[in-house]
Amino acid sequence: MSEIVKSLSIENLINQRAAIAKRLESASKLLKEANDIAQVAGLGKLDYLLRHIDVFSKDWLPTMSRGLDASAWKYLMHESGLRTFMDSKARNQWDTIICERKTPELNETNIRNTFADLYDSRQKLLERGVIECFRQLSWEHSTNLPQKFGGRIILKKFCHTYNCYGRKSDALDDLVRVFSVLHSRPEPDHRNGISQRFSEASNLNKMEFMNEYFILKWFKNGNAHVKFLNLADIEKLNDILARHYPNALPPPK
Repeated sequence: MSEIVKSLSIENLINQRAAIAKRLESASKLLKEANDIAQVAGLGKLDYLLRHIDVFSKDWLPTMSRGLDASAWKYLMHESGLRTFMDSKARNQWDTIICERKTPELNETNIRNTFADLYDSRQKLLERGVIECFRQLSWEHSTNLPQKFGGRIILKKFCHTYNCYGRKSDALDDLVRVFSVLHSRPEPDHRNGISQRFSEASNLNKMEFMNEYFILKWFKNGNAHVKFLNLADIEKLNDILARHYPNALPPPK
């Protein structure tokens, strides 16, 4: 065999090739096992994490771990109901952290601390959601009062064809959360929010729906009208505005 190419050992080359193939086979089996575990755990397929990673780089394992942590936090946020405690701003912040893979390491301490911080911040996040919704109102419409919520509000650029814009639907989700707390009802699951209800109505060729707190109706120009069903609910929203902007509301008569 050595006579074929006198300058190298063919036998050694074959042995090295076999050793590489054996290790690649082992690596393939381990990656498949890891992928199966990830899918059972709800973390998705690992090929998504490996797609842009150089496995021969010294940073590939930390990069892979950050991606795995981000997937785990995303799954945890959705399945635990943790996002239910958040207003739209907090949800967007977490979505950005997850997308950029800057989440904390997934361990018991970080999970407990995150849960505790969000739980303790519930009231703050509830009130912030009301304020952010109010800030999104356009004063082009006389129905929208510049100093408080009225019985009806108009959301400009709420939807386009069969899709509603996330920022606008998130604002209404925040109001629903506040109303639920005020009525001592469980906070609604974020997975069954305004966007979902909008899609269900649109699939039935409807342009409105009603929940326990308001009637939402949208139009071809993309705007939406929200008519509140309970005067006491509006007063509670304005109480929140008054706490943050005490000079905005006129004194009671």
